[in-house]
Amino acid sequence: MMNNVVTKSNGVFIKKHTTTHGTFYFFDNYVITEFNEGITVTFDTCKELCFLFNKYYGEHTPFGVISNRKFSYSVFPTDYLVLQSMLFNLKAIAVISIHRSSFDFEGSYIEKIICPRPYAIFNELTNARSWLFQEIYA
Repeated sequence: MMNNVVTKSNGVFIKKHTTTHGTFYFFDNYVITEFNEGITVTFDTCKELCFLFNKYYGEHTPFGVISNRKFSYSVFPTDYLVLQSMLFNLKAIAVISIHRSSFDFEGSYIEKIICPRPYAIFNELTNARSWLFQEIYA
């Protein structure tokens, strides 16, 4: 069953995918990612996710990512540069950070500095989605 963040999402729900790395909810113009506890998110971890991005959004449909960080995990932030070169239609990344440590919150700010796309941090879905839609359709 979808968690509370996903059930409050606007947009046309397409499909839920669960992999060894997490659960991903695809909507018509954005995806909500929920990576598993303790993993390290790298380009290699995201290969299957990139395949799904291309499956649902192709090369031309603008889309955004909402990263619902309900678990603690690591991100290899320099891999954002690799993703940029592959996903031209990825317009922005919104992070929902609710119950995280100050260390995790600081990590999100480092990601924001490195990420070549618009990147913002929120504490709930409504503002994250509103900002993301503005960035997708700007």
